[in-house]
Amino acid sequence: MKFQYILVILLICLFLFGCTELNFGTKNCGADYSCFTESFNKCESATIHYENTLLNSIITYSIVGLDNNYCTFNTVWKSSKTNNTTFETTCKIENYSTLTKQEVINLPMSKSIICE
Repeated sequence: MKFQYILVILLICLFLFGCTELNFGTKNCGADYSCFTESFNKCESATIHYENTLLNSIITYSIVGLDNNYCTFNTVWKSSKTNNTTFETTCKIENYSTLTKQEVINLPMSKSIICE
């Protein structure tokens, strides 16, 4: 019974502080690459959504965490040009702590990532 009261209080607090997602521990960077780069350099859980108007697609990167010396992240590409086709992959990169904002923006073209 005590657990239910704590849960209700927690949900009320989340609502009051404007939290709309119960995604504990994951920073939502929206489309802010500075925010995402900061999280990537620490390999801390975060997401970013990027809309590519040229390709009519939305790309979402989600940092999962450390796997040995690699920072692991998921990539989801959803294209509205090809009947909402979705492509998902898991990738990892070794020298994540020194990535610049420009390198994070260009992740798909990086030669140092390993994808499954």
